Amino acid sequence: MEHNNTTPQGPRAVLLTGWTDLWNGDLAQASRICASTVRVRFGGRAIGALGDKVDTPRELADLIGDFRSTRPGLTYSVVEARTTEDWGYCVWNASMGDLRVGGIDTFAYDEVGITNVHSVTAERPMGL
Repeated sequence: MEHNNTTPQGPRAVLLTGWTDLWNGDLAQASRICASTVRVRFGGRAIGALGDKVDTPRELADLIGDFRSTRPGLTYSVVEARTTEDWGYCVWNASMGDLRVGGIDTFAYDEVGITNVHSVTAERPMGL
C-alpha cells in the first residue's frame, strides 16, 4: 500500500507543509517557514557536506534549488508528519521517474520557525 500526500498534524503543521512545498520547488517557502538562522544536517551523500554550510533561509533555498536543478521531475510526498509546539517529524517519499526513495526529517523550531533539521534518506520500498 502506498501512502502519499498525508496532511501533517499538530500545532506547527504549517511548517512541515511548507517544508514539503520547499522541496517540491517553492523556494520562497524557506523565508516563510525558517528562523533567521537554520541548521540542516543531511545523512545522504548527495547533499550532506553542502547542507553543513547552510545557515540562513536564503542559503537553504539556494541549496535546494541547486539540488533540484539536476533532478527534473523530483516530487516529494508526506507519508506521516506530526508536530508539537517545539519539534516535529516527517516521514516522506520522493520519486523521479523510476527512482523511489524515502526518508525521515526531524525538526526543532522557535517562535519564528524551523531552526534545526536532521534528515536521513534511504532507498526503501515506498509505502512501507
